[in-house]
Amino acid sequence: LSADITATAMSVSLLTPSGALWTADPAQFPVDVEVGGERITVSGMSGAGASAVTFVAAGAGAEGDNASVTPGAPAGVAAGDVVIIQASIRSSGTGTVDTPVGWRVLLEYGNCKLLARVWVAGDAMPTITFTSGSAGDTTLARGYAIRGLHPALAVAASATQLNASAQDIAYPALVVPYPGCLIVYYGWKQDDYT
Repeated sequence: LSADITATAMSVSLLTPSGALWTADPAQFPVDVEVGGERITVSGMSGAGASAVTFVAAGAGAEGDNASVTPGAPAGVAAGDVVIIQASIRSSGTGTVDTPVGWRVLLEYGNCKLLARVWVAGDAMPTITFTSGSAGDTTLARGYAIRGLHPALAVAASATQLNASAQDIAYPALVVPYPGCLIVYYGWKQDDYT
């Protein structure tokens, strides 16, 4: 429940931070559910209170030579938006991306990391630091703002692949477990692209 209800409430507001979403298909109703030990017959469901998930903007990317970097803030980012940072260091197998205080790791794969946090008024983009790099190891970071995501933000599925040296970035198949997922493809190329 996203808010308390009374014994006589005829509707409830729900949040689904992870797992499968509720159906809004009228053919699936009525359905009985148990809430707080009480059986309730649900006659229908709608997403009326939900906001659409929208891409706000990408901030300027930052690049260094085995050095900390601070990506630019996405233009138009506002309190409540989710900011995702893609960060990497060139030294596959040895170099790692450190997690800034207040940021969550969504996905880590070798020398790459996806970080996230819900933006708060007055926030600034973090400085991304790296461990076990060496001279010539390019460090990259770029941030993206997305509006309308639930702040619990969970990774429902992921697929990763480290490619041999190639011009094009290959990527593995991904099975999306249920509708309503935000799909993020994160491509990284040694020193040219994030």
